[in-house]
Amino acid sequence: GGGGGFIAKELTLVDDELRSASVEYSNNTYAGAGGDGSTIAPHQQPMVEGTIQLQLLKQLLASESAVPSDLDAVYAALTQITAISDLSKALDLLALATHLEEGMGVKGSSFHMEVVLHAEEQLDIALSDESLVTSRNPLLEDLMKKIEFHGQLISAYDELFKFENGEYCDNDAESTATTTSSWAEEAVAWIDTYEEVTKQSIDNDLANANNDDGSKLKFAVFAKGCLQDQAIPQRNDKGKLKVFLCDSTRDRKLILLHLFRPLTKDIFVCKVTQRIFEHMGINDDFDKLLQYYGEWFMSLQKEVAEGISDGIWCPAA
Repeated sequence: GGGGGFIAKELTLVDDELRSASVEYSNNTYAGAGGDGSTIAPHQQPMVEGTIQLQLLKQLLASESAVPSDLDAVYAALTQITAISDLSKALDLLALATHLEEGMGVKGSSFHMEVVLHAEEQLDIALSDESLVTSRNPLLEDLMKKIEFHGQLISAYDELFKFENGEYCDNDAESTATTTSSWAEEAVAWIDTYEEVTKQSIDNDLANANNDDGSKLKFAVFAKGCLQDQAIPQRNDKGKLKVFLCDSTRDRKLILLHLFRPLTKDIFVCKVTQRIFEHMGINDDFDKLLQYYGEWFMSLQKEVAEGISDGIWCPAA
């Protein structure tokens, strides 16, 4: 999108250059996750070299890559990227890398937190250059927003990660469930009306949908849902960036099933959803939350929809 360029774009590199980069990589011995890439100021990195280093990182993250890769190698490759523009792209690239969780055993956003901390260190080095700061370098401003954006992604996801990996069960609602809200009652009535008119169960339309199967949301999937359609960044009244979900209905609904899952639990747990949206900077954007809630509610099986007992996130009756 525009503004901070929030989505990592595919870069093309001819085979000879990529092979050369791979040879150079294999001939280097990295110190692991503590590799020191902070001695070179970001603005001093040659653009061609920076592009090759970014491509090398991309190759390491590919599940089908022939280059041996582990977390230490990935982090070491990251520390070799010191060009400001490439570092911004690397943040997106690493956030979207499903292979980190699926092939390298990363849990949630833990590795991406290290990535953001490294980017912050590189930003501090760049900001120490008075000529860059006084010239209002747009690349610096983009990196600042990128780091802030990814920090919010991590904070929002971590709330969900704690919930989905906590000791919550379907019986949690027994002692603290509230009465069904008037909006939820009306929504269930809509379902009944639909079934009466169509002469079929609404669940038939949901048989192949992304229904909640108890699985856990991967960080890369959440990041993709927040990154793929980002345009010019907006801020809420408190100055926090607004992190909206993507335009793809399929991808968005998959994430919403997870974000609203706490509402099917007890009153304490349901506050997890509120905290997630606070971290995303959209907790006061009523119209957007109404859209999200409606999409989630109408994607539920009827039995689950009828059991929703908490009215905090329901629109006012």
